[in-house]
Amino acid sequence: MNAISIVGKKNSGKTTLLLGIIKELKERGYSVGIIKHIHHNLEISDFDKEEKDTFKHFKGGADIVAASSNKLFALFQNLSEEKTIEDLMSFFSDVDIVLTEGFKGEKMPKIEIARDEPICKKEDNLIAIVSNKDFRLDIPCFKPNDYPKIANFIEGFIKKRHCDETGLFIDGKKIPLNRFVQRVFKEAIFGMIRALDDIPSPFKKIKITIDNRNNGDL
Repeated sequence: MNAISIVGKKNSGKTTLLLGIIKELKERGYSVGIIKHIHHNLEISDFDKEEKDTFKHFKGGADIVAASSNKLFALFQNLSEEKTIEDLMSFFSDVDIVLTEGFKGEKMPKIEIARDEPICKKEDNLIAIVSNKDFRLDIPCFKPNDYPKIANFIEGFIKKRHCDETGLFIDGKKIPLNRFVQRVFKEAIFGMIRALDDIPSPFKKIKITIDNRNNGDL
């Protein structure tokens, strides 16, 4: 999934930054999904009103309530524990880019908006900083209102990540693959794996090794 998290301290300007990035990406033709991490106990009343049927259904004991119209879909579900970011991503398979607000504890790529010392480090998968200060880090740094450059960076990062997601190495040497070949490899391997039993789900990485020492040339 093409996902990047926008992180920062409270009131650092994350929402304003997100709105600016969304506008830029939408103008370039991308579909964009947003996941916001909320720290307080989320209630259906945050979204709906008590007199509405959706509210009554949920408060009446239903575990999952979905509301759908020709313009909007919403899903409410009671949880025994918070969903992981991987769980949430499954709802966003139809969009090009997912931006999350928060989730600084996750291992996903992060762009931090910082007014003072950053809360994330490069080893936390920090890929860029947005700030009026120069922290002299070995990663790109953008001004808070420089939305076109930030969108350019996100666009380039997503494209590079997509091209590198399937790799072929022969005797330790990386063999260049174009996007079509990457997709063919990935779909063929996934097709075979889906037919196997006891495959953990979700999984993050597949490694296949083939010993060709006794078989000669291809």
